[in-house]
Amino acid sequence: MPALYELDREALQQVYATVPEGFQVDHCIPKVHPEVSGLHLSVNTQHLVAKMNSRAVKGRKFDPDNIREQRPANRAPGGSFNPEPTPHEAELIQHVKELLGEPVEVSLETLRNALDHKAREYETYYAEVLEPAFVERWQNTSLNGSSLGLK
Repeated sequence: MPALYELDREALQQVYATVPEGFQVDHCIPKVHPEVSGLHLSVNTQHLVAKMNSRAVKGRKFDPDNIREQRPANRAPGGSFNPEPTPHEAELIQHVKELLGEPVEVSLETLRNALDHKAREYETYYAEVLEPAFVERWQNTSLNGSSLGLK
């Protein structure tokens, strides 16, 4: 964890430096939960309205069926960037249609575009920052024998 945190420090500082007024930094996957442990990394954070980030509303919930950000970071079915709306998102889309007359197709396209944008950001970050560091660390570990317990 410390090595990964060092790689992500600048991105994480940027997350905290850009919190809009009235918002807080939320860990998408809770850091403390009986079933999971979310990492303190930029890819596990989001800006969330302070009132929504309270224990009474969000708390330390882990519900990947309805909370997209708690799913694996990929575009596959069940992934956080999969364009299929969650049950909660489908409900919201219906409410938007009923209250504002917005066609479902428009809301779905907006959702797809937002998810595609978020996926591209994540994929770029992974390819440019995380993957090279993992490869370098793996090569160094393999070369010096520490992965074989020879060190």
